[in-house]
Amino acid sequence: KIDDRMLFIHSLSGELAKHGPYDAVFCMAVFQRNPQLISGKGITDISKIYPFAMFEKQICELDRLLKKGGLFVAHFAQYNFMDTAVASRYRTYGDYNQNDYGPYVFDKNGKLITSGTERHSIFIKITE
Repeated sequence: KIDDRMLFIHSLSGELAKHGPYDAVFCMAVFQRNPQLISGKGITDISKIYPFAMFEKQICELDRLLKKGGLFVAHFAQYNFMDTAVASRYRTYGDYNQNDYGPYVFDKNGKLITSGTERHSIFIKITE
């Protein structure tokens, strides 16, 4: 516990649910698998290494713990937050993006996206 307004919790499902709902969820470089291997070997399909369904399930679990008006930060992710089933509950917040992550962002089928795409990383929850 940092002070009366801030608490850091080990990210076990039961612990997260016990202390929620939250004003903000920060996921910094946790929604990726083997990034050095993928970029180093030029892998263009990660569907077997890290299926989109696994990413989406984790996003949906965290969405249930976030208050309306709360911030969801998903930076350095290999998939696009806006491709998930809960994306319609959010709008992007500011111009924050993950363009510095490099070209290794994949579509829902696990295929490398080679053309430009919006890669925002901060979202505000607008509905339950």
